[in-house]
Amino acid sequence: MEDLKELQQSLPEAESHSTPDIIMQHPYQYRPLASLTSIRVLSLLPCRASLQDKQLHCKLEEVSLESNPVFQALSYTWGENLFPCTLHCGSHTIKITQNLRDALLHFQQPDEELRIWIDAICINQSDTEEKSHQIPLMEEIYRKASNVLIWLGTESEGSKEVMRYLTHIGSKFLERGGPVLEPKVEQHCEEHGATNKVLWEEVYGDSEMMKKTDVIWTRPWFSRRWIIQEIAFARTATVYCGTEKVEWNVLAMAGEVLARLEGDGSQYLNRRTGMGRGAVSRGLQNITKVARIRRDIWASEREATAIQIHACLEDARGFDCRDDKDRVFALLGIFNHRRKTPFTIEYKRSEAEVFEEFARYCIRESNSVDVLSWAGISNHLLCGESLKIPSWVPNWRLPFRGPTDMLRGFAAGGKFEATLEFDESNSTLVTRGKLIDRVIAVMPCVGEIEQEELAKGEPKWTVVNPSYVGLWYQFLEMRLFETLAFVGMDRHPYRGGGGSVWAALARTLIMDDKEVTFDYKRQMDNMLPEHVPDNEPQPELPDEIITSPGMVMIDYELMTYFSRVVVRSQERRFYVTRKGYMGLGPKELEINDQICVFAGSRVPHALRPQNEDFRAFNEPPRIEYEWCGDVDVGGIDVPYVKRTRKETFQLVGECYTQGLMSGEIWKVDTAVLEDFILV
Repeated sequence: MEDLKELQQSLPEAESHSTPDIIMQHPYQYRPLASLTSIRVLSLLPCRASLQDKQLHCKLEEVSLESNPVFQALSYTWGENLFPCTLHCGSHTIKITQNLRDALLHFQQPDEELRIWIDAICINQSDTEEKSHQIPLMEEIYRKASNVLIWLGTESEGSKEVMRYLTHIGSKFLERGGPVLEPKVEQHCEEHGATNKVLWEEVYGDSEMMKKTDVIWTRPWFSRRWIIQEIAFARTATVYCGTEKVEWNVLAMAGEVLARLEGDGSQYLNRRTGMGRGAVSRGLQNITKVARIRRDIWASEREATAIQIHACLEDARGFDCRDDKDRVFALLGIFNHRRKTPFTIEYKRSEAEVFEEFARYCIRESNSVDVLSWAGISNHLLCGESLKIPSWVPNWRLPFRGPTDMLRGFAAGGKFEATLEFDESNSTLVTRGKLIDRVIAVMPCVGEIEQEELAKGEPKWTVVNPSYVGLWYQFLEMRLFETLAFVGMDRHPYRGGGGSVWAALARTLIMDDKEVTFDYKRQMDNMLPEHVPDNEPQPELPDEIITSPGMVMIDYELMTYFSRVVVRSQERRFYVTRKGYMGLGPKELEINDQICVFAGSRVPHALRPQNEDFRAFNEPPRIEYEWCGDVDVGGIDVPYVKRTRKETFQLVGECYTQGLMSGEIWKVDTAVLEDFILV
């Protein structure tokens, strides 16, 4: 929760309005709330003055949520950590932000009080104990509010027109009903007598306005983490931007419609509108995520089930907050909704303590290792200053880098349940899985090659100017040849699932274990020059594929493939294992790291043994073990071995390993089940 600290001054409880010219204004000290279900509700007093002459006067009242009080709730952003404006409460004042003043002036009524709950005022922000008790009530507060008032801010250039445009297209699709289909899909709707094409004509009708919608989506409200649960639990909500307003469900539909344009033909250019494809603004992505979480919450109400924590965490990564602890606390209502064991918060704890305790909570509640996708030393290094937390604990400050920065849709761990235990100190996680193989070669990420080439003055990569990406492919092929140490790779079957090594490589680079039509070897032979030793001059690209300096003509299939490779390999390292498996791993992956699959995990993970002489069971010399036999895993007898020497590992990060993403390893007898102690 954002903290006003000493800058926030307190408000009186239920005092009458008084004229500031007669009574000197003083800051007020909050009185403790009477019970754990008590909250404060602000009554904004009416004013008939013009906007320029208005002053804000209010009173505070303590009420119990159990009495079902009548009030509305505000959803807004605090803005900069500055409090230049004044709110009057009888003989007392509170300093508030400019954005909150703008909102209160807008909602202030001429003839009647406005009863409203506002987090910055109704919670004593300087009292960490009160915050720890009040924040868990926010689910009930927003659920019981008669309406949630969403304040995007004052009017700016173009905002009025864009709000009207979004209202128009959102209303049209809501009237039609049903799912939002891609523009190219033709489907007649008998009920409303309109085809999908006709509906999209409404969207395309003003291409210039489409380009201007970021005047709304880039508003700070769409990236504030607290708004997720505020909207998720709201019975109804109305969005205000200056004098324009629209119902939440209409704006959310408009957001879904515009985001759906991603699937409209080419990723790069829509010929009809002249708009580029492939980049959806963060705010536009976020409104669709909030809408999805809201639907999931209300579906959980109907089905009397709890929402999946991991799905919510994944959707919330594109939202920010001022206090790092609020990366967890801001979603508390969603995590605890319909759970028998709620997660409790204490603002007195450090970020490291909160993150570690929440990781244990996620693992215990879900009985899953999926939370490890956010963890690992590679992800920790992306978060700036180290919190000195165990490698298996996610640093929830992990920035959102793009929709493909985490692996989704796989089932490498099969349908088995995870086996999870914590040691007495709760700082070590023990889980079971299969050790696949040792990494013997790694390639730099595309992003690492990019940085080196840009430093030399080379142009940045585009789909029509591959530049350093071609160089990366050359390095990759050379490393693959050297590692596998044989000639005629295209005739050699790939270890993980058969087929040619080239076909496996094509799938690996886009992290797609399904069949692809792209012929890697044929396309790359046409595209790239042959490899020559480093001490010889590099050959020029063939003249027939060059149309102008720095521009290469490539067909649409190759252009699409290149783009997918660059996105997925930007911060991932290509690797090859001792047995010949290939994959894409975390940026910090190193030679001698071990690839393993935990039971029940979506994806393989890279581990770093803490003992330098660590060996797998199938590596000589023979490993000593305490016990060997079969254990039941999901109704299947799996060979299990317990080592004599205690081996510990650091989690490096999640991996894509071609041929092992759908549970294939559980059908291979040579890989035994063992315990992995993560520190």
